[in-house]
Amino acid sequence: MKKKLIKYSLVDDEIVAVSAYYFSISPEISLKFDFEVNRALDKLEENPFAFFNISIRPYRRIVIKGFPYALIYRIMDDEVFIVMLFPLKNNPKELMERIRKLYI
Repeated sequence: MKKKLIKYSLVDDEIVAVSAYYFSISPEISLKFDFEVNRALDKLEENPFAFFNISIRPYRRIVIKGFPYALIYRIMDDEVFIVMLFPLKNNPKELMERIRKLYI
């Protein structure tokens, strides 16, 4: 059964900013990033339980294929709340701090 995806507006802003960065390097890379983000969103919609728990439960992550980013999300009932696009090169402690600020 498909889950309803709910993205925080900040997530859309983060995706747009990263896509714009890749566009400044190459429009083709930007298109590939957008494609892989949408592919990850489709996978989440189909089966959000298939992806990794992170150390701060109940949060999970799905890595954007071919890019150093992951979507961080949590599942509540029939909804998947996507809370951030996180750069994997950042320190994991930063992820923990950002999640704590969400108060979710």
